[in-house]
Amino acid sequence: MLRSGIFRSAGVIYAARSAYQVRTAISSTRVGAMDQICVFGATPRELQQSKEHLKQAGPLTTGGSGSKTTSASDRPSTCTLTFYHDAEDSSDVDSRNITCGSFVPPRYFSTLETSTLGRTLFTAATAASTQAVIQDNISKLPTGVLFVADKQLVGKGRGGNTWESPAGCLMFSTAYRLEISGQRLPFVQYLVTLAVVQAVQAQAYKLLEQYFKLAPPETGISKSVSRRSPLNIKIKWPNDIYAGRLKLGGILCHSSFRNGQFNVIMGVGVNVSNRTPTTCIEELIEKKISELVGEEQEEGAVKKNYSENSKISVEALLAEVMTRLEPMLHQLAVDGFKPFESDYYEAWLHSGQRVSLEEPVEGGIGGDGKQVKTVGVTVRGLSPHGYLMAEDDAGEVYELHPDGNSFDFFKGLVRKKINPNSSGGGY
Repeated sequence: MLRSGIFRSAGVIYAARSAYQVRTAISSTRVGAMDQICVFGATPRELQQSKEHLKQAGPLTTGGSGSKTTSASDRPSTCTLTFYHDAEDSSDVDSRNITCGSFVPPRYFSTLETSTLGRTLFTAATAASTQAVIQDNISKLPTGVLFVADKQLVGKGRGGNTWESPAGCLMFSTAYRLEISGQRLPFVQYLVTLAVVQAVQAQAYKLLEQYFKLAPPETGISKSVSRRSPLNIKIKWPNDIYAGRLKLGGILCHSSFRNGQFNVIMGVGVNVSNRTPTTCIEELIEKKISELVGEEQEEGAVKKNYSENSKISVEALLAEVMTRLEPMLHQLAVDGFKPFESDYYEAWLHSGQRVSLEEPVEGGIGGDGKQVKTVGVTVRGLSPHGYLMAEDDAGEVYELHPDGNSFDFFKGLVRKKINPNSSGGGY
């Protein structure tokens, strides 16, 4: 039995490991398709296992079910895998960056603490879409595979939207086989978002510590900056990350069900060093440093002291995301979302938020010609089914469902009365 779809809860380390490389050449007739993927393993044994798995699974393809095909030239292309076991193959950094991208696997594996997630690593300088490549080949790939690309030409967004990624954005997709109930599955996207936010905060705090050359945690920066949330970044439900009013990142999850397990594909994009078109992690850290050193320090002095060695490492950030996410997924499958509620609500924007709903009613004409009334409700959290849970002024509790027509989830919400004491599958 096979089922697939996008999660719609809203209508919707083992340190000091060596990295061993396999290079995967891609032959394709499509313009803009990736020319080469490089495959790395956390250990020689894991690399060999991945090689055997991929050879037995058969050729990978690009441009299949995860991509829209419009002409003969856009039909799925076969990927030819060529394996190089000698670590010396990766010694030419300039050559490797042309094909594999700027991501440095040894730096990533050195801080990764997972048993499966992210231990088989694909990298590329340019990819059509990491999400589509994994989605097209999900049955052929080893569980836990992680695909990172410097640039994506037709990255996947919500509702089938595509985008071209700017340089400086960390973009990756990972696949994981998970034994979890269908009722709990929608909460996976919330945990991915939470893991990214927590990883960004943790890495930012380390850099602030490094900048101020702190010693014990009880001194210096710890007196004025929260270790858990040094930056003002929050989750915008269901799957976006914001810094103030500016979008910092987003998450997209797909799933398919086969042989009693869900194949979960989790795609993430987060702005690390690209200051346009919105903002990025490095800019937020610099602003925090300016805030901490005081107005008497010139901005130029702050930037001068904020050296290359203090800038965020995409490899360390991604390893932290994977390390946090793996145990969260397993606990979700066993215990539901309840153990994560406190951390999630601390990290999101919406506790106590007032939302105005427009509902049909006799009398009164809305701007679109429909008879409507405006009802105000207050967001209280997530329902047991993964929707927003809100309360009206009379104390009635509702789930808020999107109408399916609005790009912004907070426009076009429809309320459904629920029993606040009901036990949904997510809990």
